[in-house]
Amino acid sequence: MDEAVAWRLGAQYTRIVRTLPELIAELTRAYHRTAGHQRSELAALLVSAYRSADAVAYKHGARDLSSRLVELMRWAAPEAEDALLSASVAYVRTETFFAARCYAAGLRALEYALDAAPALDEPPEIATRGALHMRAAVIAGRARDAAAATTHLREARALADQVTEGVRYGTAFGPDSVRIH
Repeated sequence: MDEAVAWRLGAQYTRIVRTLPELIAELTRAYHRTAGHQRSELAALLVSAYRSADAVAYKHGARDLSSRLVELMRWAAPEAEDALLSASVAYVRTETFFAARCYAAGLRALEYALDAAPALDEPPEIATRGALHMRAAVIAGRARDAAAATTHLREARALADQVTEGVRYGTAFGPDSVRIH
């Protein structure tokens, strides 16, 4: 899965397409045959696999498939028992709101995710919240809500000042990412 995430971040979609179907099938079989802590680890791997597959579907205009993969992520994330993973899924889910041009609803969904996300002072939590604020700024801009866009971008910038640039939970965040946004 680490390779697939690297491929997704590097837009190497052909590699994803050649590898992910079999990997998703294997992870799904393992998930349904396993119990306990290993099952939550497999759920987290499934979220990552679905996200990589979604990147291909979304970038190639297969919006129905992308939406289905997002829903699979939303199903698997709570099974992983990781609040930051659930927050990262909310980040990805926003693309369905972008595709449907339902910007105000997407902003509300992100703000709900921000309310639910852990607010701890460790880099993974800071970066996850910051990424949500960055995405909220973009969708607020699309919704023509300048005040919300400004507020979320300001929050993202403040959080970015507390971490180094990096990829956490499959999403890049840090000072450079905020500057780009």
